[in-house]
Parts: sequence; C-alpha cells; structure tokens
Amino acid sequence: NGPIIGANDSNTVTFQGNDKNTRIINASVAGAPAFFINLASYVTVRNLTINNTGTGNSSGIGVVGTNTASQGTKVNVINCNVNVPIQTGTSLTGYGIVYTGTAGATGLTAMRADSVLIDSNTVTGAGYSIVFFGASNSLYNRGNIFTNNTVNNSNYAGMYLLNQYNPVIVDNNTINMQGQNYGVYGLWFPNNQNGVAGVSSRLTRNRINNFGGYGIWCSASTSSVSAGTTLIANNTVNGNSTGISYPGYYGIYVTNTSTYPTNVFNNTVVMSGAGTSTTYSCLYSATSTLTNVRNNIFVVTNGSYTPAYFATN
Repeated sequence: NGPIIGANDSNTVTFQGNDKNTRIINASVAGAPAFFINLASYVTVRNLTINNTGTGNSSGIGVVGTNTASQGTKVNVINCNVNVPIQTGTSLTGYGIVYTGTAGATGLTAMRADSVLIDSNTVTGAGYSIVFFGASNSLYNRGNIFTNNTVNNSNYAGMYLLNQYNPVIVDNNTINMQGQNYGVYGLWFPNNQNGVAGVSSRLTRNRINNFGGYGIWCSASTSSVSAGTTLIANNTVNGNSTGISYPGYYGIYVTNTSTYPTNVFNNTVVMSGAGTSTTYSCLYSATSTLTNVRNNIFVVTNGSYTPAYFATN
C-alpha cells in the first residue's frame, strides 16, 4: 500500500526478475490481483511471470489510484508475462493488467495517473486484458504509453483505454481476440479527448486478429480544433472471426465531433467473416466530416461487407 515514503521521480521502486520465465508468482486469488499496487507511485514491475487462477473479477496486475490525487503515476509494467483465466461464451470477467480507481482493482472507475508505460508484456486471458481508465480531466493522464505488448485469448476487450484527455501513444501491439466466442473490441479507444495543440494521439503499427465486433474503435479522440489530429496508421486488422453471432463487424470504426479531424493512413484491413450487413465494413466513418482516409488497403473476402462506409460526407 502507498504512498511509499521517499519514492519520487529520482527514487523509484523496482520489482525485477532476472528472467521472467523462471521468476514466477503463482496465485489463486478470487476477485483480487495477484500483484497489487495500491495508491502508490514511482513503481516498476519488470521481468516477472504473474499467474492468477482466481475466479471473478480477479486480475494479474492491479494498479489502483483515485480521482482526487495522482497515485499510480509512473507505475510501469515492462516485459512481464501475465496469465489469468481464459473466458468462455460472452463472459466479460477478469482483467490482465488494470489501472483503475476502484478499490481492490475489482471494477473500472477513474484515476489520474500520469506517465504510465506498459511495454513488452504478454497478457493471456481475461474479459478485459489491458485496461487504463482515465480521469476525463486535461490536467492528468499525461504521457501514457502502451507499446510492444501481445494480448492472447481476450474475450471482450483486448486493450480498453479511455477518458485520457491528453495525447496517448498506442504502438506496435499484437491483439489476438476470441471472436469465436465474443471478442468484441480489439483496440477500444473511446473518449480520449486530447486538447493539446499540435500533439497527436497515435494508434500505429498495431495488429488485431479474430475480433468479433470492432478491430479498432476510436471515438471522441480530440476536444478542440487546435488539438493534434488523431493518427490511425500502419495497422493490420484481420476480421477473420469464425463466430456466427460475432463474425467481425467493423475493421476500423471512427467517430468524432463533426469539426475535428482524424487521419486514417496506410492501414491494411481484411474482412473475411460471415457478416450479413452491407454497413459492416473495413472502415466505418461516422459523424465527422473531416476524416482523412489515404493509402489504405481494404479487402473483403467473404460476407456482405462494404470496403469503406462513410455515414457523413
């Protein structure tokens, strides 16, 4: 439990294994994290394998802050293996790595943490595999980066990153969903209303596979005309779900306030599920009249998908 006396930008605390394949924490904790960082900042977890076989809203790594202070700032998770129960059916239960304001890390509410790095981890299982729930306040959640991670067997949301009102970097992640069950959101990026002039949120070089609903969902990602334009670029999205009820609906789904632009550049989206509606598409652009779409490859190999659907021109 925090705060950790004396911990600051220059004096940090690190839990580090020499080799994550041999430095293993095994737990069976129902409705709680196996590795719990509670109301603390300036902590790094590196090179560990963390297993939690507990049921309910359990998690591998739980980081809890609040919406009244900035606990959780510079709490980093780097090069860890995190394994939690693989869900079946349409279960949303459990978290892999979760940053939240909910006591015990058992739910999802706002927290103010800044300068968080989640880098080079492999997370297997859970309803929500990697989660950061921001504070919806431009004074907080600054400088958060999610990069080089691999998510396997996620049953609802591979990465759920929301309510961060500053630029966010989401780069070079691989997300493998369970669309045969549910697997609704590969990269779910709602309400990250960046208002910083000239600095963009970037969703780049990610690979999303086997999703049941949306490969990339990006909504309300800017809050002013002067903010840096959100960039969705160089992603590979494979709508190859074998699910009957969840065949993969939209490869990239973009919606923003009508006067705020989003750039969708150089992505490859392949839809090969059994989608039955012509509004299902490789790219679906809703609301904004300033979505810039350039140099993408949109491929439909099955179903009734439309390569690109623009609800507003």
